[in-house]
Amino acid sequence: AIKTSLKDVEPVDDVWSAEANQQLQQWMKNSVKLICHGKKDDSYLVCLRDNVTDENLNKKLVRLGLAKSSGAWSRSSKPWTKPATNRKIGRVKVSKETVEKSPSPELSPTTAKNTFTKEIEETRRALKKHEAKDLNRGDPWKVNVHPKKVISPDEIYVALTDETERYDEMNKRLQRIYKRFSPMDVPEWQVGSCCVVYLKNSQVYRRASIIEMISADEVKVLLLDIGEVVIVSISDLHRLFSVFSEVPSTILKVKLGGLHPPCGSDRWPEASTQYLQDIIDDHDKC
Repeated sequence: AIKTSLKDVEPVDDVWSAEANQQLQQWMKNSVKLICHGKKDDSYLVCLRDNVTDENLNKKLVRLGLAKSSGAWSRSSKPWTKPATNRKIGRVKVSKETVEKSPSPELSPTTAKNTFTKEIEETRRALKKHEAKDLNRGDPWKVNVHPKKVISPDEIYVALTDETERYDEMNKRLQRIYKRFSPMDVPEWQVGSCCVVYLKNSQVYRRASIIEMISADEVKVLLLDIGEVVIVSISDLHRLFSVFSEVPSTILKVKLGGLHPPCGSDRWPEASTQYLQDIIDDHDKC
């Protein structure tokens, strides 16, 4: 099960009323679409969209007096629609993805927009061709993985081996697009937000998830396709273009089931972690 909560709405009196809960239950019985817009703690922030009337139910809940608005997603009638195109030279809005850098400064906004749209569509088609073909597709609970990093028996990062071709294609196009186009709009970054981070040392772009807000200028992120944790400047974060969110992270965090640290401790001793790493290294040599 996935935990969700309504984005940009708050209870009227700090506690959700029985009427608000009943109204939500009634809507959920009908045809509604949940549009995800970020994550906070262990809950995905969503906007409820009525598939019949195309109505924003977050806004309707506020209009009925059952909630308070705390942001744009409960004020706009259709926050999921495309924003207007900015006609200023060198600044182009395409769908939700606003790009600042044109392939060439002399290009008109229309040409730049078409260039960006073409890149995105070509990327989407290319990634579709490289969809994973799971060797164990007969059993949906099995995937082929390769251990990448062992922090402890409770924290192991593994790579999906069946996603290799798709990831390579995705990474190649991610580098190409983010070097040519830059999202102008800056989201309100928070723990759990997915983004693209520019790593200055290696001069590459990587998909990442924010795991800690260190200060007003720095964040700690998990590189979703490598499994490494790094500290970067907030100025190096970019909004993730939607086409790249369609490819699952190739790195998963897993743990050994049914095991606990010895002697009632809440931490694994280094010897246990090293022994597990040795087992993995020996297996790689086979």
